[in-house]
Parts: sequence; structure tokens; C-alpha cells
Amino acid sequence: MHAQNQDLNAHGLLSKHRLEALTDGVYAVALTILVLEMKVPEALHGAANNAALLEALWEIFPKFLSWFISFFVLAIFWLAHHRLFHYAPCINVRLVFLNFISLFFASMIPFSSALIGQHSSLALGHTVYAGNMIMLALLAWLQLLAVRDLNTQLGSSLPPGFFAASRFRLMGLVACSLCAIGIAFVAPIFSSNAFLGMIIFGRLSRRMQTRAKQEFEREVEHAAEVHKVEVKQSTSVTPALSEPAQ
Repeated sequence: MHAQNQDLNAHGLLSKHRLEALTDGVYAVALTILVLEMKVPEALHGAANNAALLEALWEIFPKFLSWFISFFVLAIFWLAHHRLFHYAPCINVRLVFLNFISLFFASMIPFSSALIGQHSSLALGHTVYAGNMIMLALLAWLQLLAVRDLNTQLGSSLPPGFFAASRFRLMGLVACSLCAIGIAFVAPIFSSNAFLGMIIFGRLSRRMQTRAKQEFEREVEHAAEVHKVEVKQSTSVTPALSEPAQ
């Protein structure tokens, strides 16, 4: 292990394991803070009957929706980070700094989520939240480029369709965030609903990656069949050339 680290350092590269552990810790803390924010509001304590309770629950629905979206957005970003670093044999300084900036905006999610939860009728709160999402998406895009370049530098490549599908998901998040900002200035209470569009982008990106993988496998099979035919033809021609003239 020590010899491997020395070899990486000689090429300006670092082991990725400590950065992965740090990232896991930051995401765990951010998710925990979100969960701790989920408290029963004071408005629900005064509900005397089911109708009053239902009305009070409806009033805090925007806050619950922001919790729900923020929790799963953080979970999805953690999963995306895990998948991306699976294809990074090591890291460089560029990837380290991008990761730290991304962690900063990930740690801001509980704050921006609480902001729209407490001020769901104000467009500015929704703009801050959507801007946070956009920054996370852009930094994830830059990390994706960094890992691709790192693989190219080391003579390897990302799996078929992985780059295109990841880019499509991130573009989808940016599009949903911009829609959320636009809706915030018309009907702020419905702004967070724009992020539900990520469900569609996620399904489409998985189909893209599956289709690319299948096409790659077909190309490999076709190349193998062509190679077999060429080998068979070459073996059939060689004996004919080696026969003595009668």
C-alpha cells in the first residue's frame, strides 16, 4: 500500500479512499440535520379535531415537501458520487477541490430547505434553494469531466452510456431548478413541485445507459463474429497456398 501511494504521488495523483470517507461523513451529517428539522409544528398542538388537524397539516405541506425533496436529492447526489468515484482509480488535486466545493453546497441544503419551509410564499427563498441545486448539478458535471479526463490520462474509459446518462440527469436538474425559479415568481407555493420532474429525467437517463450498454455489447459480438470469419477464411486459404504445384 505504501509503495502504491508513493507511485501515485510521483504522478501527482492521490488515493481516493480518504476523500470518499469524508464525503460520506458530510452527506450523513446533512441528512441528519434534515431529519432533526422534522418536528411537529406548534400549529398542530392546538388542533382539537380531525378537520383542524387536516387543515394544519395542509398549511405545513410546503415545508414537508421541501424536506422530502431535499432528503432524496442529497441521497441521489451521494449515490451519484459513489458511482462516479467507483470509476475513478485515483484522484488529483483538481478533483479534490471540486469535491470540497460540492460538499459546501451539499451542506447548505438543510439551510435552503428550511428557508423555503418557513417562507414558502416568498420567491427569494425558492430562488436560493433552486440556486443551491444548480450549483450542485454544475459541480457534479465538473467532477464528471474530471473523472473522464483522469481515465483518459490513465489509458482507460468510462462504461458505455455512463457519461451521456449522467450529463442528461444533471441537465435535467438544472432545467427543473430554472423552472422552479420561474414558478416561484408566479405561484411560490408550487415552486418545489418542479423538482418532481427529476423522476422523469432519472428514468430516461437509465434507459439511455441501458440502450448504450446493449448497443456496445452488440458491437462487441459483431466484431467477435467478424473476427471468427476472418480467422476461418485465413486458415482455409493457408493450406491451399502451401500445397505443392502438380
